[in-house]
Amino acid sequence: LMMTDALLRLSDGQAPTTGTVVASNVIDLASASGAKASGAQNQLSDVFAGMPLSILTTVTTAFAGGTSLQVQAILSASEDMSSPVVLGETDAIPLASLTAGTRIVLDLNRLGPLAAKRYLSVQYKIVGTMTGGNVTTDVVDNVPSGPTAFKTFLPIK
Repeated sequence: LMMTDALLRLSDGQAPTTGTVVASNVIDLASASGAKASGAQNQLSDVFAGMPLSILTTVTTAFAGGTSLQVQAILSASEDMSSPVVLGETDAIPLASLTAGTRIVLDLNRLGPLAAKRYLSVQYKIVGTMTGGNVTTDVVDNVPSGPTAFKTFLPIK
């Protein structure tokens, strides 16, 4: 069973159309005790230390018109996600594969030390111009391989 959390939702039905589009939400990784004096660098929080995390992007409405979409996990020192550092990325996913219900998974397992940046988000890199299509993106700890649609805890056929 995969559970989502509103505080870990990066996009909710967002419609990236062209170029590089940053998700509509960001996650502030600085804990209350990790806040530093003005001008000091915040430290990356270890909220989920030891737990593998993934970014799950679900195509909620099929894309049309463009060529491909790529999802990149990014960190930034700024809440507006300017000058981001790319943590990881998917391959470019061709338009024909961007149908409703498609799940795009990007594992966030850290391979080494990361630069301490306060904010986490994703950006969508679009080739061409999309004339339709929406995505919802969450940070999750478990991506099930079976059906993912549930209503009151009962699987939907």
